[in-house]
Amino acid sequence: MQEHLTEQLRLKKAEPEEFELAVYLIGSLDQSGYLRRDLESITDDLAFSQNIQTNIEKLQNALEIVQDLDPPGVGARDLKECLLLQIKKRSN
Repeated sequence: MQEHLTEQLRLKKAEPEEFELAVYLIGSLDQSGYLRRDLESITDDLAFSQNIQTNIEKLQNALEIVQDLDPPGVGARDLKECLLLQIKKRSN
């Protein structure tokens, strides 16, 4: 699924920093496509393990890009958010 999402991401018009953050988020998804970690922890991980300085706002923007990919609901942090993303995608 990560390869499929990354290919879709390449087709999006994202700034290089947003793209890099979105790729990291895609790599952080579980097998069901959920993001189980909070953005603050991911921000810390990026700083310590990848030497990428960012903030929660930028990470949230990157997450919104990921959540716009298919399948609908990918990148959700819980079932409620997953269902809301699916409804939003269906109504567009």
